[in-house]
Amino acid sequence: MKLSSEAKQLRKELRGFPRTVQRHRWSSRFPDMFCTDGVKYLAEKAKAYWLLEMIASYRSDPAIKALEQTTGSQVWILSVEGNKAKLDCLGDSGWAPTIHQEIPSDFPFGEIMLYCQKNIILLPSEH
Repeated sequence: MKLSSEAKQLRKELRGFPRTVQRHRWSSRFPDMFCTDGVKYLAEKAKAYWLLEMIASYRSDPAIKALEQTTGSQVWILSVEGNKAKLDCLGDSGWAPTIHQEIPSDFPFGEIMLYCQKNIILLPSEH
């Protein structure tokens, strides 16, 4: 996937987000879920609050609950090709996908990885 100059700039900016103690609630549907400064920035700039909503919506899935009890966190990978994307959830140690969903998407990157620890969604640089 060829990235636009805006997407390249955003990817560069996201690498600069260090660990943060600031937490942001983004949805009244998921009041117990939070994201970090970097994830909030990503969601705003890439118009990707839908991605956070998807991750949060899976929190009640028995497979995700079991994964959280076992590993303490999940790795979420959104892979985009054209206008189609797939969202996979892996255990923190990179096991086979626990969750796999295909969706239409105009997300600006070919791939993004996010972590979810307890009820907080983080960028890799914030993990």
